[in-house]
Amino acid sequence: MISNDDVKKLKEIFATKDEMRQMEDRLGGKIDKKFSDIYDLVDGLAKEVKDQREFRTVISYQVEKLNEKVFGVSRT
Repeated sequence: MISNDDVKKLKEIFATKDEMRQMEDRLGGKIDKKFSDIYDLVDGLAKEVKDQREFRTVISYQVEKLNEKVFGVSRT
């Protein structure tokens, strides 16, 4: 069985629900801000990757058309 001394020790070691809620309130805003910052960075990188893919597609098409005009060569 668990004695009263054991319960007291457990109360000293582990946080209560109220203490956990207070900690969540203090850290919640900071964590949300960090995740928001990370999502903003990832969104910017994703846009850059998308733009670069579109650019490569356009350039590839232009190079292919120029090759056809200059050398009469078609890849298809």
